[in-house]
Amino acid sequence: MQLARGCFAPVEVAWIYRRRKTIVDSFLPMLSLAQQMAEAAGRVELVRALQINIADEMGLNPDTGQETGEGAHAEWGKRLSSALDLLDPPALKSCHLSRLPAESWDPYPIDPQDSLAVIVGMIMASEKCIPIEYQAFLKGFRIAFPSFADPSNEDCLRQLTDHIDHDERQHLPDLIDGYLGHSPGTRGEVLAHDALQRNEATDLARGMERILSLRYNFYDSLQHLFDQLSPVAQG
Repeated sequence: MQLARGCFAPVEVAWIYRRRKTIVDSFLPMLSLAQQMAEAAGRVELVRALQINIADEMGLNPDTGQETGEGAHAEWGKRLSSALDLLDPPALKSCHLSRLPAESWDPYPIDPQDSLAVIVGMIMASEKCIPIEYQAFLKGFRIAFPSFADPSNEDCLRQLTDHIDHDERQHLPDLIDGYLGHSPGTRGEVLAHDALQRNEATDLARGMERILSLRYNFYDSLQHLFDQLSPVAQG
């Protein structure tokens, strides 16, 4: 909410995005693991849903494996990071941010004992909350860096705008379809509680809760860090 309202200085907005970027780097490996587990379990429609998502991440046609010309999401991320580097050069970085610990975190921790349902639950929760996060970053970037509001720079923001458009409205429903045994995109009308075994529903919820708790803790910890630094910044 604070990002979307423009409550942070430009250098802080850029710093928060760079800290969060680990999520982007770790997402594709989790999708690939889920696809391998779905293949081993003979879940054909789920494999297809994950294949479509993975192909989209890599800028490939899911049927032919050929490049679509849209580019891989990793490249979109690099484009945005490069644009931020130009707008927020190291020489202008606020000294108070140097006091923040350079900690790393694992946004998608996976236990070797996790079931396919747990992993799918993690992906479902991610597809739900990523558009919310990116909407906040998009608003925050445009406030902090007015040049991002210029339509000529829209391509730099594709990492954000594409995920806002597609994750919740396309990838998440496809994943639900696939998990329930429907072809992705058909939006089968079988209710989840009728189609799932009790242990599956429990594991899906466990995966979702894991992701949502990690996201909450991530942003909450950032808030605490900035609260601690505010007297330093003002001084």
